[in-house]
Amino acid sequence: MKKTTTFWIVILLLAITASAQERRPVAVSPGSEMGIARVGVSCPTFSWTGMEWATGYRVVVFETNGPNILDYKEIVAIASPVLTKEIKGRALSWTPSSEERLSNGSMYVWYIQAVDSYGQGIWSEGRMFRVEAEVQLVGMEDSVRDSLREKGMSEEAIEDVLEDMRLGIKEVVAVGVEIESSKTGSQDMIGVQGTEGTDNTLYGLYAGWKIDGGKYNSFFGSTAGYENTSGSYNTFIGFDAGRNNTTGYYNTFIGYRAGNNNTGNFNTFLGMNAGLSNTTGIQNTFIGYRAGNNNTTGNFNTVIGYRAGSNNTTGHYNVFLGYQVGYNETGSYRLYIDNTGTSTPLIYGEFDNDILAINGKLGVGTKSPAYNMEIETTGENAILLLDRTDGAKTGFSASGDKCAFGTLTNHPLWMVINGTFKAIFHTDGSLQMMNGAWCTAAGKWQDASSRELKENIHSLTAEEAKEALDGLDPVRFNYKADKEDESLGFIPEDLPELVASKDRKSMSAMDVVAVLTKVVQEQQKILKEHQKRDEEQQNTIADLQKQIDELKTGEK
Repeated sequence: MKKTTTFWIVILLLAITASAQERRPVAVSPGSEMGIARVGVSCPTFSWTGMEWATGYRVVVFETNGPNILDYKEIVAIASPVLTKEIKGRALSWTPSSEERLSNGSMYVWYIQAVDSYGQGIWSEGRMFRVEAEVQLVGMEDSVRDSLREKGMSEEAIEDVLEDMRLGIKEVVAVGVEIESSKTGSQDMIGVQGTEGTDNTLYGLYAGWKIDGGKYNSFFGSTAGYENTSGSYNTFIGFDAGRNNTTGYYNTFIGYRAGNNNTGNFNTFLGMNAGLSNTTGIQNTFIGYRAGNNNTTGNFNTVIGYRAGSNNTTGHYNVFLGYQVGYNETGSYRLYIDNTGTSTPLIYGEFDNDILAINGKLGVGTKSPAYNMEIETTGENAILLLDRTDGAKTGFSASGDKCAFGTLTNHPLWMVINGTFKAIFHTDGSLQMMNGAWCTAAGKWQDASSRELKENIHSLTAEEAKEALDGLDPVRFNYKADKEDESLGFIPEDLPELVASKDRKSMSAMDVVAVLTKVVQEQQKILKEHQKRDEEQQNTIADLQKQIDELKTGEK
């Protein structure tokens, strides 16, 4: 009975093993189903598909002259492997150390074996590749490209990112980077690069090497996110991208050494060395080669352009847009839009002071303004409107047959010179000059003449007035601007000194009135004196006549 039971148990185990081994693991990278893959590093990352029942994997690499790929049993019978690695656990990739590097220019074929708890396993089909000097992102270039396309990046930008990644891989190969690789426990599984798990996706030499608790990260590129331990929700693409980020989360760094020193959160850096020095700065967006590369603790900055905002280290809430724009600006709350590093950009602003400046000519409706501000329209009025919603509204307008400026509400229009009010057009139509003169609503002009406005007041003598009056030469004339309208008046250049203006180009009618008034007053005075003498003479004559009459009466 015991023998029978044992027999059936053995048969069952063999059946289970046979069923489990019907599927093979797949050697994914390096390799290609279309032929021989080219690898640009001497220590390529080997990745493969997992088997649910596997408790470990075995990587074996043979040097070959190809071009045919033999079955594992066939090649092991005729050649010895140049590289073998036993991998415990469920890791799905492995990167050789510098001591295990392969030879440049050589061609290899490699196999992956999924091993069960009994030490038995199934070999994959072989994958052939050649180690060459040219860098190739074997096995991940297409996935990176597709991922970036899904994020809306242009083909040109995608190529720049991939080139940064290739540059990073070349640098690692050139200097022979040596990094501590002794790990224990579950860390072994994460340390092996090329891992695609439910929590993190890591591709590249030492990408995400120190992850310990961090989740939902995607690191692509040699040493990308290398120091990251518990940081989560990060996407780093490129050699050394986000290398020193440890606990920062929700960051996106794309480019060679983008965000290399970051520990901040919610940052987006795109471009070689973009945000390179950022440490604890948060919620920054840096796009472009070395954009914001010296920022350390600045927050809430938006910097777009080659070396834009390069020297701003601690500024906050800045917006820089353009080639090298804001290059030397170190403050906060600043707006720069230009294509140079000038301190007087085409558009400048101060968000904290509500200031916006245009350092150039502003055209509205025209691409070639001839003045600091020019508004051009066709078929409609060109209007510049100034509107205080709780007060007056004013505007400047050029229409089809006239130009106008003034208030568009029932408010007076004040004329200002050098910051001082000089004249006021009142709503009733009257004009008030700030020197005291008025033109009434009816059109009557009133000169400013208050004693308060005058000094050095002296009476005009009769002699002065008569001399000035005698010097007046009334003439008939017409103005050159209106040849049909004859006028009467005086020529200022010919006026007596007393009534002439300083420049002898104009005259005041009141000056002539004053002279005439004095002359008339003097004539009235003389006339009164003559009248008085006449009255006295008439009285004398009347008295004499009375006396004569009395004498004549007495003689009788």
